[in-house]
Amino acid sequence: MDNNALNDKLAQLLDRTPEDISNLLAGFVSLMKTKCADLQDVAIPGFGTFVVEKQMEHVEVDADTNKRTLMPPKVELSFEPSVVLKSVIVDKEK
Repeated sequence: MDNNALNDKLAQLLDRTPEDISNLLAGFVSLMKTKCADLQDVAIPGFGTFVVEKQMEHVEVDADTNKRTLMPPKVELSFEPSVVLKSVIVDKEK
C-alpha cells in the first residue's frame, strides 16, 4: 500500500477528505520526529507504544583481523503493540 492508497482508505473509513487525512498524517509524523529526537517514547492508547532506544558510541573489534572500529551513537525506534491491537489482529486472523 502506498501513501495515496493509505490516505484514500483512511479518508473513506473516517468519512474525511484525503487532504484532511494527509494533514493529520503530516502532523503525526512531525510530532513523532520531535518526540523521538528528544528520546521520548510515544504511547497511543489502544494502539501501542513507539519506543526510542539510544545505543551509545562504542568500539567493535573484528575477531578475525583484530581491527578496531569506532561505531557512532545510534537511535532506534521500535513499536510495541498494545494488548487491544494484538487482540484485534488475532480476531481478524480467525
